[in-house]
Order: sequence, then structure tokens, then C-alpha cells
Amino acid sequence: MKLKSIFVISLLSVVIISCSKYTITPTSLQEQLTEEKKDGKNINAKYSLVKYSSNNLEQVKCIDKNGKEVLLSTDKNTQIIFTKKDGSQTKAYFDTVTLHGDTLFSLASRISGGKQTTLVSEVQSIVITAEAAKTKPVK
Repeated sequence: MKLKSIFVISLLSVVIISCSKYTITPTSLQEQLTEEKKDGKNINAKYSLVKYSSNNLEQVKCIDKNGKEVLLSTDKNTQIIFTKKDGSQTKAYFDTVTLHGDTLFSLASRISGGKQTTLVSEVQSIVITAEAAKTKPVK
């Protein structure tokens, strides 16, 4: 039993430590979503109970922990956290974030939905988290 507990704690530690965090300004996210808007697509995945719009960004330009600008490859596990000026947070899967006018739309879950809206002007900071992140420097 003790060995099983140690294994679970070790596994959780690896998962938590392996998540990398990146930052992006609201303006930069807005620009990148606007550039890719024409290529967005609707997703109706087998595991999902809802259809959702995808931003279709395979890479996002952001800042790593050392302050360097990088291109982060995104996947289905990439998440985004919007911190609003009032301190509240909105968490979503990165690929579900779309921009319509000055409003960001996103899903908290691909299975049950939970459509969320956030005004770009209300966003103070944005953090992107990625498991086993793949990045390359911006040239």
C-alpha cells in the first residue's frame, strides 16, 4: 500500500512539474487570432457532446519563463487562463478560443461544453500551459 502511494505521488509530481507556462499579451493573442480567423473550423469530435469552433492555430507566439519570445506548438491539451482586471479567472482549452469582434469565446470542457465569453478589454494577463511543450525561438 505504501509503495502504491509513493508511486501515485511521484507520478503526480512529474505531471505537475512537466507543465510549462508561457505568457502572452491580450493584444498579441487578439492579433494572432485575427490572422488565423479565416482558417477556423468547426469540430465535432467523437468524444465530445458538443460542436465547437477551433481557432486552428498550430503555433502561438508567446513569452517563456526566461522572457524570450518563442513559438509554442499547441495541441488538444494546451490550456489558457485569462485573468481579468477584477481578479477573476477563466480557464479553457486553447484550441477552443475564438475571437469575434472584441470578445473571446472559449470552452471549459470539450465534453460538456460550458461556453465562456471574455471581453478583450477586461483581460489583464494571459497564461498558456502546455504539457511536454515544444517550442522554437522566434526569428
